[in-house]
Amino acid sequence: MEEHLAHDVLISYSTLDKLQADAICNRLESQGIRCWIAPRDVPAGSEYADSIVQAIEASQVMVLIYSAHADASKQVRREVERAVSNGITIMPVRIEASEMSPAFEYYVASLHWLDAINPPFEQHIDKLATDLRAVLDKRPLGDTPARPAAGPAQKPAAPPATHAAPPVATHAPAQVATPSAAASGGSRTGIMIGAGALAAVLLGVVGYNIGKPDAEPAPPPAPTPTVTPTPDPSPAPVVLNPDALVPAVADTSRRDAVKTLEAAGLKVKVIEEEHTELRFPKVIRTEPGAGLKTPAGEVTLVVSGMRDVPSVVDQPITSAKKLLTERGFTTIEVKEVASAKPEGTVVGMVPAGGLAHFKAKPVILEVVGAKPALPDVVKRPSADAEKLLKEARYAVKIERSWKPDATTGTVVSMAPPAGTKLSPGDTVTLTVAANGGWVWAPIAAKLATNKDFRMPAAGNLRAEPKSGGKTIGVLRAGQTARVIESYGDGWVKVVQVD
Repeated sequence: MEEHLAHDVLISYSTLDKLQADAICNRLESQGIRCWIAPRDVPAGSEYADSIVQAIEASQVMVLIYSAHADASKQVRREVERAVSNGITIMPVRIEASEMSPAFEYYVASLHWLDAINPPFEQHIDKLATDLRAVLDKRPLGDTPARPAAGPAQKPAAPPATHAAPPVATHAPAQVATPSAAASGGSRTGIMIGAGALAAVLLGVVGYNIGKPDAEPAPPPAPTPTVTPTPDPSPAPVVLNPDALVPAVADTSRRDAVKTLEAAGLKVKVIEEEHTELRFPKVIRTEPGAGLKTPAGEVTLVVSGMRDVPSVVDQPITSAKKLLTERGFTTIEVKEVASAKPEGTVVGMVPAGGLAHFKAKPVILEVVGAKPALPDVVKRPSADAEKLLKEARYAVKIERSWKPDATTGTVVSMAPPAGTKLSPGDTVTLTVAANGGWVWAPIAAKLATNKDFRMPAAGNLRAEPKSGGKTIGVLRAGQTARVIESYGDGWVKVVQVD
């Protein structure tokens, strides 16, 4: 585990930009900057997500390789959110000119960018290395060994290895053996590499001295001594000083503020609070305020905090509320909606699962509302039944059929049946008894079932298909009827439509 965490910089990138990310990682490591990059530094057999989270928390700087691919990557966005929540410095490197989405702009738009769109690409990486050293020197790791100069042996007049200019070499290995090479971690930088700089990227990786074609090759690189990383020392206990004055830590990161307050001999309690301007987890204030004395030797640190919202879609409302409460989201609002899914099921949420959100801000859950039982409208007049169902916000479909024993105009059946639980907007089909029977209509005998036709002449409706059958009604000439069944010899079972 110690080797896994022995790094200064984590490189965050889209897998579609792996060539550029490897080039940046190799050149930074060749200059003694310890990097962590996936998938190279994910220990075998470990959980991929757990390894990235641990690597981010152990980093001092995240180098974000920004491109359209990175902007569209949910994984990259989660890594940036995690770095922000841990107060880790982010150095974005733009490798292509692309418009930033609002989600990414929320986190990194205000940061200083390093553009690496135009060649020579190696010059941009060396500038990045210089900036990284400045940041790392201000916040050194306790177990960080002295960084040896990487690259070929230096001539007396040559600049040191930390200079922005690349070292002259006939070749260079893809990975230089540094004290942390086996456990380097990736940080995402703010350099964006354009497609036109790809050739320069590859040349920068193999170590050609671009722009100096007549330079003589330098001697082979001097071997780098192997240094075994030592585990992080256990943090020293805080020595409380009841007479200490509260240092000014407003607008600093949560991690830096805690270190400063504990170094002053104060016990720190951290609480999170939403702030209209501070979107990142920075200090809003201390209680007591800066310059004041706290007799108990304790100080409350109020920070603007955000955390990931877990997805609870398709879960029952009870378990969804429990999970959100366990994650610190105490304000949960429920909005009932119609859906074919079971009642009480979460079918939507704002914000969506996986996004960062202030814990004091409400999380809105869209939940399938209670579904009332469908009323029984069989034997009711069709007009009354249709009105009742529409008032309950159901869609109604009417089908007419001849039922010898039913009163014309009444509902003889319904689908789904009464008692079924439906959502508003669902369709209920009513079968209504209509005037009908058997009629002599040779023109209709040639039609298919459910086809409409107009009676060419008046005809008696009979209870059975024969002239001697009981007369039960009359179809006048021009009336529309629908074929239910054909006897084949001119007798047709019909139902009146108009």
